[in-house]
Amino acid sequence: MDALVALGLVVVLILPMGFGAVANQRLMRQTYQRAVVMELIDGELEVLASGDPQRAPVGVREIRMGGYAATNLPSGKFLLTRTDRTCRIEWVPTDTRHAVPFAREIAMKGGAR
Repeated sequence: MDALVALGLVVVLILPMGFGAVANQRLMRQTYQRAVVMELIDGELEVLASGDPQRAPVGVREIRMGGYAATNLPSGKFLLTRTDRTCRIEWVPTDTRHAVPFAREIAMKGGAR
């Protein structure tokens, strides 16, 4: 009987900690992926804002992001949307159950040429 009570206590105490660890791991992975996406998008927007509008013609297109950290992202795509006055880059994951879309937009100087 004592062994059964001890086993019950272990199950009641250890299982919630295990589920908590899994939830924390998922949260840390999502936080890391968001930081990587922000870094990649911000870097590309800095290049575009620095005065290189020929790199981004007006319209919507998919772009490839370099960087070793991009290999750690789940499958998805980066979309560049360029208008006369704005430039928007967004990351759209293929599976939104495990990752959240992210976007940044800036105002372009001088308009399209």
